[in-house]
Amino acid sequence: MTPTARPRGRDQIRAALTSSTLELLETHGLDISIRQIAERADVPHSVIGRYFGSKDELIRSAIDSTLPFDREAADRFENAEEAAREAFNSVFARPERIRILAQLLQAGMAPREIRAEAPLLATLVKLVEAEQPTHADPRIIAAAIYALSVGMVLTEEYIVDHAGLDVLDRDDVRRQVQDLMLRLL
Repeated sequence: MTPTARPRGRDQIRAALTSSTLELLETHGLDISIRQIAERADVPHSVIGRYFGSKDELIRSAIDSTLPFDREAADRFENAEEAAREAFNSVFARPERIRILAQLLQAGMAPREIRAEAPLLATLVKLVEAEQPTHADPRIIAAAIYALSVGMVLTEEYIVDHAGLDVLDRDDVRRQVQDLMLRLL
């Protein structure tokens, strides 16, 4: 940021700290300092305590800042296939969120400490249950869809290389994996 673009006022400062926290979590996991966050946000480090109380509360707030988008997206789904496709596509559209999640889980944070809810996953469970009440447990189906989606985005380079898929178009590989995933429904 340039000196003239420095965040001013409560809302701008909170937004800058939230954004810088998400960026640093992606690359460093929980191994970030208040000073790093503040420096990236171009604000004094003392404001973190004033606006968030602690680094842990800032991290929780930064992660929770993504909830409104997920709630809005979850409300748009009309069927399980649509929700499953979005689950798969969203991890590739915003892989940084998955990397943050992986870093925080690996650091030992409890799932409910990371985020109180997972609207997209909850919606997928409900839609699968409504459409396939006698099929396998809807929670297992939704979990498998998310596991495949998250695993693919985290390990795609490794999988593509070692499975010999590097000679294929990457988008085609993703489409085929998504088609296989949808068979779970």
